[in-house]
Amino acid sequence: MVDRPGDETTFSRLNEGELAGWLEEYDLGRLWEKNVLGGGPH
Repeated sequence: MVDRPGDETTFSRLNEGELAGWLEEYDLGRLWEKNVLGGGPH
């Protein structure tokens, strides 16, 4: 997960179980586009 509060960027690991659920329907590129992972296009 990527978070950009203010002028800094923070990265954190996603919960493996939650990610597995998302990956049943979407690939990582689509999750990034939808901004599920954070740091994606606005």
